[in-house]
Amino acid sequence: MKLQILILMVIATFGILTSCHSDNDSSRGKENPINGTRNMKNVSDGLQGIDLDYDKGEVVWVFDKTTGKLIVENNVITQGPKNTHRGMNSGTYDYEIKEEGGAQVLFVKGIKR
Repeated sequence: MKLQILILMVIATFGILTSCHSDNDSSRGKENPINGTRNMKNVSDGLQGIDLDYDKGEVVWVFDKTTGKLIVENNVITQGPKNTHRGMNSGTYDYEIKEEGGAQVLFVKGIKR
């Protein structure tokens, strides 16, 4: 019986020591989750009743985490609501992600509205 308890304790200790690493959680919030290409799919606003769908390639954001640059390709050619709510003009912008109140917030620099 003592041997079984000893074996169980060794297995439990091994499991605890190999599954818990203090560095697992510390890097999770530091990663850039939006690196790569993103296509705008929809703009909606409940207050103004806006609900616009965009086709792939109409508004493209390319994030480069190594340079901290955001490249915006705005290919909306209509003069209607899609143009009004398309977001930023085509160009290259600096960006960063900051922790605020336990959430990651995207800040894009150089936007003039």
